[in-house]
Formats: sequence, C-alpha cells, structure tokens
Amino acid sequence: MNTKNEETGILLVGHGSSLPYNKELLDTLSEKIENNLPGYAIEVGFMQFTQPTISQAVDNLKKTGITRIIVQPVFLADGIHTRVDIRKQLGLKPLDTEIPIIEGIENNKKIRKTKKREIIPVDFDGEIIYLNPLGSDDVIVNIIKERVDKHLYSHPKQNITKLNEVVGEKII
Repeated sequence: MNTKNEETGILLVGHGSSLPYNKELLDTLSEKIENNLPGYAIEVGFMQFTQPTISQAVDNLKKTGITRIIVQPVFLADGIHTRVDIRKQLGLKPLDTEIPIIEGIENNKKIRKTKKREIIPVDFDGEIIYLNPLGSDDVIVNIIKERVDKHLYSHPKQNITKLNEVVGEKII
C-alpha cells in the first residue's frame, strides 16, 4: 500500500526567464521545501524561457509513480498565466475564457493585439490539485516589513528617496 508521500508529488511552477535568477530561486525553494517535507517527490517547472518545462517536470513526477500532484504557482498575484496558461497546460479548466487585448505604444504608434497561445496539456491521468498564487499572505507581509524595518531604523537620518542605493547592492 502506498503512503501519501509515495502517492503525492509537488510541482512548483515559475514563469521562467532568460536570466538565471528565477531558476536559481525556485531550485532553492524546492530544496528547502524538500527538507521540510521529506519523502515527497518535488519538481520545478517553468512556463517559458527556462528548463525544465511544466511538461518535463510532470513527466519526472510520473516516473516516481505518483498519482496526485499538488501544483503551487510561485507567483505573487493571479494573472493570465495562473488563471489560464498554467491551468490549460495541466489539463485543467481555465478560470478566464477570454485572453485580454494588449494595448500599448510601439514605434510611436498605438497598437492593439490579442495574444494567441497554443498550449498542449500534459499527459497525466492522476489528480491535480492546483493552488492559488502566494498572494498577500501575512508571512509575505512580515518578510517585507522586516526588510523595510532594517533600513527605516538603521539609517534614520538617511534620505530614503535616494535613488543611487538599492538594498543589497549599489548602482554605479
């Protein structure tokens, strides 16, 4: 008989980036979660620009024999990716059916375009539990408050609107 941790896999989904920081962050989060939830198969998958893709991550989880995947999008807020794209890729019903029209300025001309996305659902017959983005959870509020507090009280006379200094690094 399978135990819950043999039946259930965890998938962290990131947006992906052409820069390495997004992947590094999710890999680190994955390791920390694995340390807190030992025995569960945990994979990271990205929507675009980065490997492994969501499909590759699901395939890796399938190889472990799991029958259920808990999917946590590592996004702060809901948006088109969390409400439509990722859900479609996982074979779930999108929460929004209309893709918004993108408006903007390109080469000094006003543009309007709709985004067409061809999304091929993953091949997984088990249960998928799709969680909400991280949102405005009190834990996130406390992280922001702690970081801001360090700089509010450690430099009371410093002009906090100064733009040439960023937390953790200097802009030259």
